[in-house]
Amino acid sequence: MLYVGIDVVKHKHDLAVIDTKGAIFIRHLQIKNNREGFTKLQMTLANLQKSTGEDIQIALEDTDHYCFNILRFLRTQGYPTYSYNPYLIKEYAKNQSLQKIKTDKKDTMTIARKIRTDLDKQSFSANPSIIELKYLTRHTARLKEDYTRKKSKLHTHSSATVTSNFIENAFVTKDSMSCVSVK
Repeated sequence: MLYVGIDVVKHKHDLAVIDTKGAIFIRHLQIKNNREGFTKLQMTLANLQKSTGEDIQIALEDTDHYCFNILRFLRTQGYPTYSYNPYLIKEYAKNQSLQKIKTDKKDTMTIARKIRTDLDKQSFSANPSIIELKYLTRHTARLKEDYTRKKSKLHTHSSATVTSNFIENAFVTKDSMSCVSVK
């Protein structure tokens, strides 16, 4: 069995590949977070499978919506792909090493080692519908926050405009029946 660890970032993904014994097949490979990068990943995985005859399992950190496309792509290609909470990976890394240095290269190895040692991976195999629902829920929350922020800004701006217009167009009463504009 080959284990692939992917560190997901906004514009790129880093990955490492190890086998059941922990031997390193790919120490570091970087792909873009687009169709070109996914094709490169697919070719790399297919070549590894062909040359070793081993099955592949893939794990990645569930980093909000950045992992959504690659997760969907890998599952569509038929790879068993598991999504880990970044906190679990961080805690696993703490238990494996005393070093506090964190890099994308090291994270990929940590993720690959984590999937290799996990006995019950199925608990990290999220339903694609649940992942999409989580993404949509977070997106809705962001839209609400943005709406509230813009509404507050508009209210502040309109209050200042009304106040300045009122002062600029103030009226002084000459008598109870007529008004004179002060300019």
